[in-house]
Amino acid sequence: HRPPQSVILPKRKKSEIYIPSSGEVEILLEAAKGTSIEIPIMFAAFCGLRRGEIAALTWDDVDLRKKEVHITKAIGSSDHGLVVKSPKSYAGYRTVGIPDRLVLVLASLRSEGKPLIAISINAFDKTFSRALRGANLPHFRFHDLRHYFASVLLTLGIPDMYVIKIIGHSSTDMLKRTYQHVMKEAEEGYLRKINEEFSVK
Repeated sequence: HRPPQSVILPKRKKSEIYIPSSGEVEILLEAAKGTSIEIPIMFAAFCGLRRGEIAALTWDDVDLRKKEVHITKAIGSSDHGLVVKSPKSYAGYRTVGIPDRLVLVLASLRSEGKPLIAISINAFDKTFSRALRGANLPHFRFHDLRHYFASVLLTLGIPDMYVIKIIGHSSTDMLKRTYQHVMKEAEEGYLRKINEEFSVK
C-alpha cells in the first residue's frame, strides 16, 4: 500500500479587526433608536460588554443610582443549547461604570416597566445587521463595538491595567496584539506632551 499523501491546508488568514469610528457609532445608534438592539449596542460601545454578558443582564444587575452594571454571568452554548454560565475567568466578574447617557435611557426604560434586554442572543446578529443597513454603514460585527470601547479608553490615555479590568481580561497581551496601532498613536501623544513639558518656556 502507498502511504497516504499528507494534505497541506492553506494557512489561516488573520482576520482584520474593524474598529468603527465614533461618528459611525453615533449614526448606528440613531438608526437603532427605540429598537430591541439599541440597549445592547450601548452596553457594548459604552461599557465594553460582550454579547453573552449583555444577553444575560437583568435589572438586578444594574444600579442606576451608583451608575454601575455588575457582570456575574453570560449566556453561552452547551450540549443542551443556550445556558446561563459563570464568566470564563475570575477577570470576567467585574463592575463597570455606566455613562450618564446610558443611565438616562435605562431609567426611562425601567420607569415604563420594560425588560432590560428585549432581544434573545440568537437574534443579535440579524437585528444588528439590519440596523447597520438602515444606517447605511459598512458591515462589521457586533463584537467590534467592544473593540471600539477599548480603543477609546486607550486613546484617552487610560492605563492598560485599568482597561483590561473594565473589559474583563486577565492580561494586557490582548491589548498589545489587538490595538497596536491605537497604542502607538497614544504613545506618540505622550511623547509630544513630554516634549512640550520640557521644552524651553
